Amino acid sequence: MKHMGRIMMIVLALLLLLSCMGCSQLLDAVEDEELRGYTEAMLDAIVENDLDAGYALIDDVCTKAEFRSLLTALRQLFGNADTYELEPLAIYRNRSIQDGETVDSVQASYMMTVGTERYVIDVATHSTCENLAAFYVTPYEKTDYYRTGELGAMEGANALQWVMLLSNLISIALVVFALIDACRRKIQRKPLWIVLILLALVTVGITLGATRLNFNFNLAWLLGYSALILYGGGTTVFRVMLPLGAILYFILRKQLVVKPAPEVVGEPIPEEQAPPPSEPEWGSNQNGTDAE
Repeated sequence: MKHMGRIMMIVLALLLLLSCMGCSQLLDAVEDEELRGYTEAMLDAIVENDLDAGYALIDDVCTKAEFRSLLTALRQLFGNADTYELEPLAIYRNRSIQDGETVDSVQASYMMTVGTERYVIDVATHSTCENLAAFYVTPYEKTDYYRTGELGAMEGANALQWVMLLSNLISIALVVFALIDACRRKIQRKPLWIVLILLALVTVGITLGATRLNFNFNLAWLLGYSALILYGGGTTVFRVMLPLGAILYFILRKQLVVKPAPEVVGEPIPEEQAPPPSEPEWGSNQNGTDAE
């Protein structure tokens, strides 16, 4: 308990660092207008069955015969629809060196809605290509944008996914009980403990995909809660929220409580004072003999 104050300051500093890292992941990317224009022009060419206009947008990476086969397959996939809606999903920018040249590339994903069907359009372009460098169409249910097991996406979730989601209530209850208990009791460093109980909520997660296995650690109040998320592309995310501040508080609660001073019963007994030394009588010396 002697160094508990320093330990708590270190924990709070780590939480602040994690919050800064989490905020950087929450920043929205600015949509690339040029790439969106290429994407809309390509989709317009497909729904209008315009072979020349579509091929002109991707002639750097395929032949006209290859694009003719692609056009036929996509028109069949879209059911020969003549209208669509397009919404941005994600965008990635990258800069690399190739053959001593700086190459800037942009990749983007869009949600395309055709009637009642949805598709994910993945496109890319780079500085060495005049138009599109890649164009992919995937049914929405077969991509990682389609998922079950999280808030707002529980349709079709299994029993384990519901259990994981409901387990968040236990974590929230621990935080509430710890906060109420800390406020009612007289404990050491009460303000710091209240902050720790509220902010020390972390999530530990495992992401398992076809070609990847990742572990992550984030602040729960910024990123995530307990969940088992299954993605259409085959990726699985297992994430657990841990109220570390509340758990630590309950472990150390007995040591944190300030013990009351012992009560004094009755009147305090005064200490006995020794009598002052008596002065020698007149006419006697220190040896106790009479003076002549």
